[in-house]
Amino acid sequence: MGRQAEATAQRLRRLARALIQDSEIADSLVIATLTIHEARAVPLTRMIATLIGLRRKHDDAPARAIQAHPPRGPAAPADVARAFEHLPLADREVLALVAVEHLSYEEAAAVLDIGFADFIGRLTRARTSLARVVDGEHHVVLRVVK
Repeated sequence: MGRQAEATAQRLRRLARALIQDSEIADSLVIATLTIHEARAVPLTRMIATLIGLRRKHDDAPARAIQAHPPRGPAAPADVARAFEHLPLADREVLALVAVEHLSYEEAAAVLDIGFADFIGRLTRARTSLARVVDGEHHVVLRVVK
């Protein structure tokens, strides 16, 4: 495996493990992604899109409920990582593309095959959700509109 291919595999593995807590499943998705694109030279963003598509097919289950404890000061990195794991998949995807993969907003929107404005909206909601979970406010209050 060449250096470029090895670097691509490492980036895909890092993203997959950010999206999936089970390292075996994450590695299986990376292998499947690399197998799909094995004979062709495709941009990394296309491979990331494939990985995310495979992840969505694997498990579209709703986010698990968490038992959050109020923080006693600034959130520790472990608290943020634990909160990230409990976000819905769609929120983890947008945050991982920007924070883990360091893609530009335009690149991340293209990977998810959505418009730029839609991406910004999702990113804003994901950041708000993450902040709420870290702060212990994991229940969303809905208003009744008549």
